Amino acid sequence: MRAWMRADGDVERLRTAAAAFEPVRQVLDEAEGEVEKFADRPRIEARLRYTIGKVYQNLGLYEEATPQLETALELRRGASGMDDVVAAAMLADLGAIAAG
Repeated sequence: MRAWMRADGDVERLRTAAAAFEPVRQVLDEAEGEVEKFADRPRIEARLRYTIGKVYQNLGLYEEATPQLETALELRRGASGMDDVVAAAMLADLGAIAAG
C-alpha cells in the first residue's frame, strides 16, 4: 500500500475518533460552566478543574486542558501550598502538555 493511501486511512480514523469523543467534549464544556459554583470551596473547585483538564488532556485537547489545569494549580497552591502532592501532580501534567 502506498504511503498516501495509509495517510488517508489515518485521517479517516482520526475523524471517526473525533466524532466519537464529541459527546464527551460537550459534557466537559458544560461542566466548565458549572465549576464556578464551588468558588467558595477552592479545594473542590481545584479538584473538579483538574479532572476536567485531565480528561481534555487524555483526549488530546491540550488547548482546552491547559487553562483548567493552570486554574486548578493556582487554587490548590492557595489552599495547600506547593508542598502538596496533588499540586505537584498538576504541575507535572502542565509540564507534559508544554513538552508536547
